[in-house]
Amino acid sequence: HGALAALLGVCNRALAETSRLQALPPPPPVGADVQDEQRSQIEDLRAVEEVHRRQLGALVHEKGCLNAEVRQLRARLEEMREEKAEVAGALGEALRSTSDERANRVGEGALMQMVASQKRTIEALRRQLRDAR
Repeated sequence: HGALAALLGVCNRALAETSRLQALPPPPPVGADVQDEQRSQIEDLRAVEEVHRRQLGALVHEKGCLNAEVRQLRARLEEMREEKAEVAGALGEALRSTSDERANRVGEGALMQMVASQKRTIEALRRQLRDAR
């Protein structure tokens, strides 16, 4: 019984609000000039949107091309690192071989100087290799 009375009260308040809103004067009509201006603004916004859409598409394409180029450059860089390591290894082996050959031909004092020089050269090559990585 109490719930029915509450529901009736809600319905009466809604009916009163509806009557109040119906009593309000209608909104002023939108003139043709305002509608034309709004249509023009909408067309302008659509044109700007289309330009932005095309620019975005071009940027996405360019990004894809640049990513492919970066992948190629990384692969080439890795090849060059491997090649450099091979060259440094071969050079180190050649220096050791040359040191050994010269050691057999020179006296002990000269041998020590040559070994020290070769060690400095090898260390310099190792530093260069580390710096390149």
